[in-house]
This record gives sequence, structure tokens and C-alpha cells, in this order.
Amino acid sequence: MGSNTTEGFLKMLARFRRGKSDANESEAMETWYEALDDPDIDVSRKPGEHEKVWMKIIERTASDQGRPDAVHRSGNRFRYFYPAAAVLLLVCGFAWFQLSKNLKENGPATSGTSVVQQNRTDSPLRVVLPDRSIVKLDPGSRIEYEADFNKVTRTVLLTGDAFFSVTKNRNIPFIVRAGAILTRVLGTEFSIRKNPSGGATQVEVISGKVEVAMLGKDGQPVAGRETQRVILTANLKATYQPGKPELVVGLVETPKPVAGVRTDNIFLFNDRPLAEVITVLEKSYGVEIRVENRELPNCPVTADLSDEDLSTQLDIVMSALNAHFTVDQAGIYISGGGCGPVSGRVVPNQ
Repeated sequence: MGSNTTEGFLKMLARFRRGKSDANESEAMETWYEALDDPDIDVSRKPGEHEKVWMKIIERTASDQGRPDAVHRSGNRFRYFYPAAAVLLLVCGFAWFQLSKNLKENGPATSGTSVVQQNRTDSPLRVVLPDRSIVKLDPGSRIEYEADFNKVTRTVLLTGDAFFSVTKNRNIPFIVRAGAILTRVLGTEFSIRKNPSGGATQVEVISGKVEVAMLGKDGQPVAGRETQRVILTANLKATYQPGKPELVVGLVETPKPVAGVRTDNIFLFNDRPLAEVITVLEKSYGVEIRVENRELPNCPVTADLSDEDLSTQLDIVMSALNAHFTVDQAGIYISGGGCGPVSGRVVPNQ
């Protein structure tokens, strides 16, 4: 049904409600309302009910054929428009009912000064917060935040797993409380997941920078060692294990290149200094790489790191230089090693 038809019907309905309809329009509206008033019809719950209304309109039209003015009405320009518009309203009404039902089940529920949103579906639920930040709630997960969110604070209480894409606001940090850890950001993308078997909670950063802190029994960040409060950048994660006194920092399982950075044909190195390799990796993955041995950055590297993830790329380079790497909140730290013989030149596939 075209938009012009829909608009025309709505205008006709408005005239009827104001008492300004002509005889033909009043006839159609009365037929519509009579169908809705039928006790055997429940248009708010069953999609098949529009067929009953359709039959009511047909019966009414058929009964009109015996009336003196039936020929005049059947020939007017609204003859086919009224039934079609009636069905349109029924379909729209049912669609609204389904939407309202879904919002009641998965939409925000206000309790006092808090807003709660829970995902009761079998697929991720997209939630837009008042500051336009986006949360993708995993099935069975829920978030809770204050009704005045983004006015003074931006604090979210998470139960379960979720991905966050946070709108930048340097004046009001975005804070997520999940179990015994607190994650504080200014604007970034990250996820928080809890292992249902071991109870470990992980914070993984996709882009930007976040602060993760352990919480004490009083619900406040622990003021202790550096390992109890860490700063994470892209492709780094922090893991909290219940009963353990510190957060463990490492690379995410599958590090991804920073958005907008081209990585085509840049991981092929023929007798290039390690410093150049490090620069490429830092720009590609958004991580900082530090080297303990001051002579190591000048050591030549010959390797094809294409089609490998960051962890494998580092393993290949470390093997060539007899070095090893660790991951901390500052990024990647390379220690040991030295310049070794070049095993041969790498030639790209033709």
C-alpha cells in the first residue's frame, strides 16, 4: 500500500473524529469500529484476527447491496480503499503490540533511581545508553545504571558479558563495575567477559585506553601494587582470577590491526633492522614495544610475517634473534637476544 493511501486514510480518520466526515467516510469508519468492537476479535494479540475484521467489512458491504443508496456507495472512489486501510491499521496495530512486548521483555525497567536492561533473548542485544554509548549484551546478561546517567557520572553495573563502544567525554569518565573489578575509560571499545567455569573475568581492549582496577570488600579500588591497577591499550587484556592478589596482563587471543591502518604487503622484511619491524608492528596493532638490549634494534631481520597474528609474528622474530618477549600494561617488552646470521632473503610470491 502506497504512502499516499496511508496518509489519506489517516486524514479521513482525523476528520471522522472531529465530526467533519461526509456520509461515505462516516460509513467506512463505522464499519471499522464495529469490527473492532466485536468480542470475538482480539486485534492486539493475534495476527490472524485481521481476517475476521476483513470478513466483517465484506459482510457489511454485502448487506449494503440491498439498500437504495448501495449503488452510489459502491461506485465512489473509497470502495476499495476502506477495507485496505482497515487491514493496514490492523497490521500496524499488531506490529506495535509485538514491539511493545519486546520492549517490555528486553527494554529498560526503571526501579527507583536505577534503570535495568536485561537480555532475555538467544542473541546479542544492542543497547544505546543516554550518552549514545553502545552496549552489546550477551544472552542472559544485564546492565544497571542511574536514571541521571551522563549528568554527573557514567557508571554501569554489569552482570555477565558485554561489548562496549564508549562515546568520548573527558569530563565524565565511563565506569563499568563487573564483579570484583572496575574498568574506567574516556572513550574506547572494549569487552568484559566472565568465564562461567573458572570464574575469571577478562577485560579486552579493541581500541583506545582503559584503566582496570581490583575492588576491595568495600567496593572501592584497591590501593596497592601496580598489578592491582593497570592501564590497557589496544589488543591488550587484563585477567582477574578470584582469590588471586593481582591482575594478569597479556595479549588478546587474536590481536587485530588498528582500524584504518593498511596492512597490505607491509609485513615482508628482507634484511631490515629490528627497529623498522617494531615500528610497523606498533603502528599496525596500536601497541608499544620496548627493547631491553640497546644493540638489538640494529639487528637485521629477514622474515615474511604476512597472514600471521601478532603473537606468531613476535615468535618468529624472537626465534631469529634468540630473544623473548613478555606483555605488561605498558605493552610488549623484548629482552635478551642478539644479532645472528641472516638465513636468507625472503622473496614475495609471484
